Amino acid sequence: MPPPPQRTDGSAQQRATSPGSGPIGAANRPEGPAIWALGGGKGGIGKSFIATNLAVGAARAGYRVVLLDADLGGANLDTFLGCPRPTVSLGDFFRKNVATLDDLAMDTGVPGLSLIAGDADSLAAAAPHHSQKEKLIRHLRKISASLVIVDLGAGTSFNTLDLFNAADMGLVVTVPEPTAIQNCFSFIKSVTLRGLERRSGVKRREAMVGPLNRTLDPSDPEVQRALAKRIPLIINRARAAQAQTVVRTLGGLARRFLGSQVDLVGSVRDDPAARKSIQQMRPLLESGAADGAAADLQRLIRLLIGGDQAAAATAPTAADPQTTAAVEESKAIEESKAIEERLQLEHAVVRLRTEDLGSGGGIFTQVLSPEGRAVFSRATPYTDPFFQRISASPEERPRLHHLAIKRALSTGRIQLPARQLA
Repeated sequence: MPPPPQRTDGSAQQRATSPGSGPIGAANRPEGPAIWALGGGKGGIGKSFIATNLAVGAARAGYRVVLLDADLGGANLDTFLGCPRPTVSLGDFFRKNVATLDDLAMDTGVPGLSLIAGDADSLAAAAPHHSQKEKLIRHLRKISASLVIVDLGAGTSFNTLDLFNAADMGLVVTVPEPTAIQNCFSFIKSVTLRGLERRSGVKRREAMVGPLNRTLDPSDPEVQRALAKRIPLIINRARAAQAQTVVRTLGGLARRFLGSQVDLVGSVRDDPAARKSIQQMRPLLESGAADGAAADLQRLIRLLIGGDQAAAATAPTAADPQTTAAVEESKAIEESKAIEERLQLEHAVVRLRTEDLGSGGGIFTQVLSPEGRAVFSRATPYTDPFFQRISASPEERPRLHHLAIKRALSTGRIQLPARQLA
């Protein structure tokens, strides 16, 4: 087993909270720095905000951290950090203007934290060749640091998926919104399938249609390893109850269509201080904030680097009114049953599913194709005139929403794309 990443305080005795050796990090990783990658299927979910503050928090904990902006073609972490415009970037590495990634590392003003900037100006850097991507992956292990945090772009390009799979720990970020949840599951499915392709050398693109645990050979050891991998999730801009609901939704999809499981690493609440820090181009953890989203980020960092006991010790108590309300809402949602039924339409038999996402998400209804793809989604907040008009009680909202969507499908007021049902 390789030694744990070295802290920068020069102490001979290393703490057990080294990146990559915690309860979620990969302990049996190769030599070199621990590598975390943050990905997600949708843009605008706060992935770069999370990555930046994780890097700041780990550096403040005493680790030598390099934050790498791998949002190829849309790099902006220098703005999040309030750094001067970079003079060198990944584009220089791809063009062989520099020999190593260390040559690109620039000071951020945060002790212990360096930035390797992406290239937002070059079209070539936005879509590197296969050999350039493989070189980048190899050189990640050669960076002089304890921890490398890779902020990936949105979407499911091969470059994004391969960088995510190359990390010791891939963290999936999403927000409690129907479109983000849908894209998040697509990202998880694509990551799983792409990782399997790279390990086995066999193209399996046809498995993208339908459940992977039914399309792929379950007796194949590579398939078993791919589907057994647990997926760590960070839910941004969410209360505790909302985060639990998102995990239940994604967990159900992962079990049903992948045979995999998702784990909630932590959630970061929606906080005006977070938005203000972005506008001021200063990481939230450098702003002096100690509660709200800043406290959530600190707990997340302690958990990820292995200090789960410390994180638990600083977690909100049940006596906190906000936490108590969140727990009660979570229990109420847990007790509510999702409504699901098969529906015969003109061109296909579909599944109609409705569930209560809590006050932050409202009532969420999806139409799933015979292969399990979401072909229609609608979220209706509790404050929507639909519920006000019919004076629906909280218990009746899911059923009435479900019936309204069912009626609209049956009468043709909601038209589904026929090509997705074929």
